[in-house]
Amino acid sequence: MTATRSVEKRLLEMEKKEQASREKAKRYAAKKKALQQRQAEDERKKRTHRLCQVSGNAPSLRSAADRAAHL
Repeated sequence: MTATRSVEKRLLEMEKKEQASREKAKRYAAKKKALQQRQAEDERKKRTHRLCQVSGNAPSLRSAADRAAHL
């Protein structure tokens, strides 16, 4: 009987470790997802900034092209 109990105890310990590993894996997955979302947000912000800069320069480029066309 004592051998059976020690096996049962070992099985319970293994199940606890397995559960802890699953929870740890879920936490890592959540952290990974958050980092990917932050990266995507940063890329959107950079793209928006770049587009705003380009569109802000468009009137000056257009006026320079108009001046060159009238020469």
